[in-house]
Amino acid sequence: MPTSNGDRCEIVYETFSSFEGLMAKSTNQKNLWKIGINLSVTYRPRRNFTLAHEIGHFIAHRYKQDVFQCTTGALNGLEVAAFEVEANEFAADLLMPADEFRLISNSEKFTHENVSQISEKFGVSRAAAAYRWIKLSSRAIAFVIARDGMICSGRASDKLFRSGCSIKSGEEVPVLSNVSLIPGQLRTGKATSKSWHAFYDCDQSEYATEVGDYVYIYLDFGF
Repeated sequence: MPTSNGDRCEIVYETFSSFEGLMAKSTNQKNLWKIGINLSVTYRPRRNFTLAHEIGHFIAHRYKQDVFQCTTGALNGLEVAAFEVEANEFAADLLMPADEFRLISNSEKFTHENVSQISEKFGVSRAAAAYRWIKLSSRAIAFVIARDGMICSGRASDKLFRSGCSIKSGEEVPVLSNVSLIPGQLRTGKATSKSWHAFYDCDQSEYATEVGDYVYIYLDFGF
């Protein structure tokens, strides 16, 4: 992957212990960068997104630092470092074109099942598809990643945010939103008693991931 100024990038697949992707400047070859993708991540859509994320670092950030080690948290949107946010946005734009994505996301309910279908269509992870859906949606929806009853990361669509609802990391998951699930389990239902919003109830689906002990929570307020 050469650039106009002669910089080159090689992609290698190796096993790493603490991160999913790596982008680093070579110490012995001028103008050479290497992108490393973790072979221990067997979920191909996840690897697709990781590769696009690292390409984003190469295009936008290679003059700013020499090494980028990207953890699960960075790729799940759990980190707020500007470089990681920008690389995630690049990957989303590359893998999930906005016009095509909107045709699907604005006509379907925001549920785990529908996010799973759209993630398969675009070859990305569920979390990546959910965040893209949130960003492009004209409806009141939200996506939450939780662990041990606490919100790790969350995002509300613009319409939901303007209605007075925000999802804040570090806060407890609402009491009436029970996230005690075994890995791979899905639960759907109604989030009642204004557990997520001061004025509105919503449909809610929850999925326990098989890696990382996370629970993905999808909220659809219906307006």
